[in-house]
Amino acid sequence: MKTDDLRKSGKLVFRWGWWFPRQLSMREFRLGALEYEMSEDANGKKIFLHIPSDADLSERSVSHSIGAANSFFEKYYPDFAGADMYCDSWMLAPALREVLPESSNIMNFRRRFEVIRVNEDSKAFLEWIYPDPSVSYTVREKYEPRLWRHLFGIFLLIFLAIRLYSGVIFTKI
Repeated sequence: MKTDDLRKSGKLVFRWGWWFPRQLSMREFRLGALEYEMSEDANGKKIFLHIPSDADLSERSVSHSIGAANSFFEKYYPDFAGADMYCDSWMLAPALREVLPESSNIMNFRRRFEVIRVNEDSKAFLEWIYPDPSVSYTVREKYEPRLWRHLFGIFLLIFLAIRLYSGVIFTKI
């Protein structure tokens, strides 16, 4: 349980309980600011990069994390050393260029990836705006004091076509 959830939704919740088995199974590791999950499919080994809610996305922090991941996989999981790193995130949306300065941490992070796929139906980014999983994505009285969240969500959803973007990292450092 995180006090961040208490601050955001007014309740103590363990929203990430479904995530815990990934770490327990030793397939997912936090190395610096980011998390790295080993995966394998018919096309080979892959590493999925995940962005924790408290991640420092400064250029220095991300570079340090990716460098630590490269060293970690070389030492402990050599079969995954050099595997392509993928990220599925709304933060890879090209439309963010319209609202964020080029110097922003999100833009610096985004530039590391080549977008290879778009999930047009995903509204996953809204979970970061509306933290309570029991709240539908419609405007509710409960959130009227936070009207900016609704306006921001509607703006992103309609005007900027923010969806879930999948990208592969250009460079590993």
